[in-house]
Amino acid sequence: MNKNNPPLFIVGLPRSGTTLLSNILSTSSDLCVTPELWFFNYWVPKYKFLNLKNEAHLDFFLNKFLNSQRFFLLSISKEKVKEKIIREKESISFNRIFEIVMTVYREKQGKPKIGEKTPGQYKIIPYLLKNFPTSKVVCVVRDPRAIAASLINVPFGSNYVSLTAKRWKRYMQRLETIADNKNVHIVKYEKLITNFEEELLRIGAFLEIELNTEKARKNDGSSFTVVEREGWSKNHFKKAASPISTQSLHKWKDQLSDLQVAVIEKITQPLAERFGYTSQKKEVNGILLKQFMLKELLTFKLQNLLKNPNPFNRLPAWNKYIFELTRDIREKN
Repeated sequence: MNKNNPPLFIVGLPRSGTTLLSNILSTSSDLCVTPELWFFNYWVPKYKFLNLKNEAHLDFFLNKFLNSQRFFLLSISKEKVKEKIIREKESISFNRIFEIVMTVYREKQGKPKIGEKTPGQYKIIPYLLKNFPTSKVVCVVRDPRAIAASLINVPFGSNYVSLTAKRWKRYMQRLETIADNKNVHIVKYEKLITNFEEELLRIGAFLEIELNTEKARKNDGSSFTVVEREGWSKNHFKKAASPISTQSLHKWKDQLSDLQVAVIEKITQPLAERFGYTSQKKEVNGILLKQFMLKELLTFKLQNLLKNPNPFNRLPAWNKYIFELTRDIREKN
């Protein structure tokens, strides 16, 4: 992968429409989009202490990454990927590993361009633009109330609407700082649904790809890789691979209480107004609002502590410590 064939990154908050957009873009004969790889917001931060030019370190990382569920969902040959990586081991880097994976996936799909959809990488857009300066980033935006309502109903989601609203606010503040970047394009979920043809033309022009409106509107998911998914995940991708519909736009009005709506608007306004999301101006006692948000925050912290009693296991220093601690075991095996 070179500067003439850079990857596309699709980012956004969970439940904002990134899967739908990936399905739509994958209908193009010019572009394929991988399942979520979490490469730069999970794999790199967790293992950045490794010196990949050290054979033992590289082997350790490849063993973890190539045998992970994330890599499995790509449905590509790990032997082929590993062979290409080993061939460049003298100069290998995390960025280059990512490029090799993208190239192998793109070649299997038989398309000239490739995109990668990991919603959480919205936190590191400047990092992506710096490390892949010719790449393009599509940022999906959705009404914070709709996102909060949707997250309540999914297994990995959050019942804490105030925390979702704060995440939305941080995301939008990031977007305001990079909105003028020529390699960044913002897609509003609501506009994509209601003005489909117009938005598709804008996205296609930005990405320099051909998109067939009828094929994209049908959105049957046949061009998007989904491998042996079960349970909620299977249903999620089945739903995302459905014809474009406006039915989901205002479901949040029936799913959220007046208090929840007021909390979200308290946190996200006036920023939300600037992006076209008008406040419902629900009248709720200010003290009640503060009590609600404090209760959510404390409950979240307590549940997070019970779920993850070791707060160090996400730190690179901790991962390095475990790596060094188990060195003898790995060498014996």
